[in-house]
Amino acid sequence: MIAFLRIEKEVLSELQEFKPRGGSTALCIFMHHDHVYCANLGDSRAILFKENKYQELTTLHDFTNENERIFAEKHGGTVLNNRLEGELAVSRSIGDINFKKYMNSEPEILSTKLTEDDEYLILGTDGFWNGLGPEACLKFMQKLNLKKSYTKDLKLLGDALIEEACKNVKTKKDNMTLIVISIKGYFEKHGFQSDMIK
Repeated sequence: MIAFLRIEKEVLSELQEFKPRGGSTALCIFMHHDHVYCANLGDSRAILFKENKYQELTTLHDFTNENERIFAEKHGGTVLNNRLEGELAVSRSIGDINFKKYMNSEPEILSTKLTEDDEYLILGTDGFWNGLGPEACLKFMQKLNLKKSYTKDLKLLGDALIEEACKNVKTKKDNMTLIVISIKGYFEKHGFQSDMIK
């Protein structure tokens, strides 16, 4: 929380001095033994994939989220077509100085217990998830699983996911940033026993 506030203070100081526009979402994770902690602000998402299902570890901070809409309107903002003042799609961000008085700039921090069924944790920006939603991502990875080279090489898997997401974007492509983490690899690397995560 403190790190986010420090970065926000520095960014706002720069924006006030040099007057550029814009802002950024932020998504951080911390893995400790059999728990993963997610600190999120904006519309990037962390999703945990098992063999046949997925679990969202973050909340979307946009105006399809009723709580985010209420916060903005309570602070004097207007939401039009799910955009703040008809312009900004996210309800939390670092920067975006012109909208700051209507926005909650604190990250949401959630924790999740990992299990032996978990396979991959994927962190992605909205550009990626808009091209390959969680359900489609799960199905695509199930197909790739037939080719063992993808499961052993995370870069190969990440590249394949980005390529598939790009195919599905019909309008202008947004930034696609992706991190793929092998949960099984994490436990093997750190020597955790399976009975710790049951």
